[in-house]
Amino acid sequence: MTFENIVYFIDVCRNKSFSETARELFVSQQAISKCISVLEEELGEALFNRSINGVELTEKGMFLYNNYAKIVEEYKKATNKLPAVFSKIKSNDVIACSPILLGTLFPYAKAEFDRIYPNIKLTLIDKRAEDTIQYIHNNPDKLGIAALPSGMKTDKRVKRTMIKSLKLLVCVNKDNPLSNKKTISFRDLKNEKIILYSGSSILYDIIKRKEAAYGYKANFIYKTEDIFKIGNMVNNNEGIAIGVRLHNLELYSDIRFIPLRDEGTTVNLVLICQGYDKLSEPLKRFYDFMKSYSGNE
Repeated sequence: MTFENIVYFIDVCRNKSFSETARELFVSQQAISKCISVLEEELGEALFNRSINGVELTEKGMFLYNNYAKIVEEYKKATNKLPAVFSKIKSNDVIACSPILLGTLFPYAKAEFDRIYPNIKLTLIDKRAEDTIQYIHNNPDKLGIAALPSGMKTDKRVKRTMIKSLKLLVCVNKDNPLSNKKTISFRDLKNEKIILYSGSSILYDIIKRKEAAYGYKANFIYKTEDIFKIGNMVNNNEGIAIGVRLHNLELYSDIRFIPLRDEGTTVNLVLICQGYDKLSEPLKRFYDFMKSYSGNE
C-alpha cells in the first residue's frame, strides 16, 4: 500500500469526485481511478459507492479516511515548507500544451514533476498542436508539447525533440465486428459512425486525406473535446473513435483498440522550443524531466 495512493484517496474524499480530483492534479481520471482500484484490491474492501451523482465513502472507506486525513494534511503542509529551505530555484512559467494530451498520455508526469520540484509552478496553456507551434514561434523563451503527424514540417526556428512515437488506433466496442481484426485500414471505416475528437485539426486532416484516398465521406456523428465523453460513447457502442490509446482505459471494459495499418497514421509526441538555451531554468528542468520520464510510461 503506497502513500501516494493514500494521498489520492484523501483528495477524492475531499472533492467527492474522481474527475474534479483529476483536473486539480493535472492527471487523467483513469489514473486516479486506477490508484483507488489498486488500493481497494490491496485492502480487499470497496472504499467508495460510485454513482452518476458522484462518490460516497463506504464504512471501510470512512475508517481509512479518519485514520489518514490528518496525516496527509500534515504531510502536504510539511512538503510545502521544503522549497524555502532546500531549493534555490523559485519561479513560475507556462507550457503550451493541451492538458488533455499530457493527462492522457502521461497521467503521472505533471504530478511527479510537482513532487520533485514543488517550488516550480508550471501552468498549462490549453492550445492545439498548430496553435502551440505558432505560440512558440512568437515566444522564443517558451516550451510546448504537441502531437504532430510523422513527417510534418514546421518553421525552421521551431525545434522539435521526440518524446514518443505513437500509432493511431481505432477505438471500437467489443461487439463491433471490427474488434475481431488484428489491424484496420481506413477503407474498413466507410460505413462506421465516427466520434471525432475535435481538439486537434491535425487528426481531422488525417481522416479527411484518407477518406479522399479511398473515395468516401466519413460519417462524423459527434464532435467533442471531452475525451471521457468519447470513451463513454464507444463503450456504449454508439460509434467508433480514432486516436492514440488513452492511459489506463481498462476501466472501459467494452473498448478494444485496433492499430491502423495505413501509411501516414503515426503521430509523434514532441517537445517544441526555439532552443534549449533560450528556456528559463524551470522550463529546462521540465524539458529534461520529460525526456527521461517518457521511457517510464
